[in-house]
Amino acid sequence: MQRAVAIALAGGLLAASAGAFGLAQVLKLERSPIEAIQVDPTPNHGRGLLDRHDSALFSPRCTAPCVAAAQIRFRVHTSGPVRAEVVTASGKPVLDLGALPHPGGKVVARWNGRESGGAVAPDGSYRLRVSLSGRTIRLLNPLVLDTAVGVLGSNLSRRVISPDCDSHGDRTTVVVRGREQLAGLQLQVLQGATLVRTVRLRKRARALAISWPPYAGKRCRTAPDGSYRLRVVVRDVPGNTRTIDLGAVVARGVRLTVPDRSIVAGRRLRVGVSADARSLRLDLTRVGGQPAVLVRGARAPSAVARVPAGAAGGIYVVGNRHAGRTYSALLAVRGATPAHVALVVTGQPTASAEAYQERLDALGIRFDVLTSRDVARGLLRGYRAAVVPPEPDAAHPVVVQLAHGTVVRSLAGITSGLGS
Repeated sequence: MQRAVAIALAGGLLAASAGAFGLAQVLKLERSPIEAIQVDPTPNHGRGLLDRHDSALFSPRCTAPCVAAAQIRFRVHTSGPVRAEVVTASGKPVLDLGALPHPGGKVVARWNGRESGGAVAPDGSYRLRVSLSGRTIRLLNPLVLDTAVGVLGSNLSRRVISPDCDSHGDRTTVVVRGREQLAGLQLQVLQGATLVRTVRLRKRARALAISWPPYAGKRCRTAPDGSYRLRVVVRDVPGNTRTIDLGAVVARGVRLTVPDRSIVAGRRLRVGVSADARSLRLDLTRVGGQPAVLVRGARAPSAVARVPAGAAGGIYVVGNRHAGRTYSALLAVRGATPAHVALVVTGQPTASAEAYQERLDALGIRFDVLTSRDVARGLLRGYRAAVVPPEPDAAHPVVVQLAHGTVVRSLAGITSGLGS
């Protein structure tokens, strides 16, 4: 009896195994109701498409070109209704997409990244859950919602540049580091409220660097002297942007500073030099005359030279030509032998006094040039005539008085024999 039971039990187990194997084979051969799943890839900012056909990376807050919504295409094998909803990675419902049309078995599901209440869903990874033919299938293709640029920090290499193409301090470089891959930068250069230049970088990396002034191929570019404000626009792969204000940058070449008092011909002169150039040549030119080398090999912070002993009194220009631009400062010079006529310039000499110098030269009148500081020191004593051009600052005029002499305040007042 026991033997018969054992034989019957063994036969039942064999039959059950065979049935299970057969059912597995049937299930294996059963056709899936969803096939050919494809997620529209994200544009790669003018360089084709990202190699992501199995998942969506999108942002409803992006700026074109970008994908503002996730879109999944697939085929179904059913004539009945097809419904879909967006769920979190844990399966929590986010938005019911309702019944989806499927002409010819083709379905397109689109999600704009918003919850059922209309607000943008939190950043993260989501899935599409599809119900059809009495079955519910959650697609494995992730819908990655990313609405903010993850910036770790930014750095500006220098606040003062000298864009003179001498490979030393010519440009400033901005480095932006991200928690995610960045897809490009725009560096905007402004003067006041005016946008004067935009430099673009189209690369993808977690850290990107962009410079201004940029190179034009292998050629260096310069920029006019002045104060500029920089801001950088960072873009990530989904197309979100973030603007970072970097503050002010000063572009300057060579700055020359001369004393605000007159220099006697033959005496030493100290010129302040503000530049990062390794070597400069300074020229000395009398207004209306020919330049002569004042000093070679000058460099910051100052250069010491000697005004030629034979220099006639007048307005002189201390100048330097560097990187295609000329920098200058005006200098008042008194002759080695005192003259009888003084040309008085207020503050630093200005070009408005050139006409008065040309008039004195044309009449052959020997003269010295004095500054307002010289007048305050009493250096006008001994001169028989003082020529005072119109002052640029009429609110604070320089008082010029001669105990025994003539004060001339117009070109018409300069006549032959003045000061004799």
